[in-house]
Amino acid sequence: LPGPSGFRLGVAQGNIPQMEKWDQEFQESIWNRYEELTAKIRLGEPDLIIWPETAVPDYLPFPAVSERLKGIAAATQTALLVGVPYEESPGSIFNSAALLDAEGRLLTRYDKIHLVPFGEYLPLEPVLGWLRQLVLMGSFTHGERPVVFVPPSAPEDKFSVLICFEDLFPGLCRRFVQEGARWFAVITNDAWFHRSA
Repeated sequence: LPGPSGFRLGVAQGNIPQMEKWDQEFQESIWNRYEELTAKIRLGEPDLIIWPETAVPDYLPFPAVSERLKGIAAATQTALLVGVPYEESPGSIFNSAALLDAEGRLLTRYDKIHLVPFGEYLPLEPVLGWLRQLVLMGSFTHGERPVVFVPPSAPEDKFSVLICFEDLFPGLCRRFVQEGARWFAVITNDAWFHRSA
C-alpha cells in the first residue's frame, strides 16, 4: 500500500483464531506465522510493516518478547508497528501499539484509550465483579494520552494509531490531529468475528 507521501506500507494479518490467541500451546506457531508473513511482505520493500491488534502473543517489555521482535525487525531491516499487550507493572496491562525501528528498538508506544466495555475491561468492577465468574473478559488499563508516531524513513508523515473500537470516536481522532498526526492506521483483531465479515 502506498503511504501518504510515497513511502510504502505492508500489512500482515495472521487470522489467529481467538481460542488460540492466548493459549501457550499455540504461542510458537503464532510467532512463526507473523515472522513468515513479515518476510514475505519485506519482498515488496515497504518502509513500515503493520501487524494487527494484540498480534504479539506475549507481553512487552518481557526480554524474550523484545528479543524476538528485535530479531524479526533486524532480519527484514524494516520498521514494524505491532499490536502488543504491554505490562507496565503487575496488574497494569495496556492494549498497545508499538513502533520499532529496523534494528528492533522500541521508538514509541501508544496505549489504547477507549477500551471495549465488558470485553477489555469491566465497568463498575466493585458492583459488577461477579460477572467475571460467568464471562471471560479482559482487565486492560486505559491509556491516558494521544500519541503521534514518526516513521523512521519518512519523519514528515507523522501518524497515529486507532486500536479497533477507537475508530468510532471522532473526538479522539481530532486530538491526534491536533498533536500533529497526518494519517491514521487502524489495527484490529478481526478473529472475534470468526468466519464472518
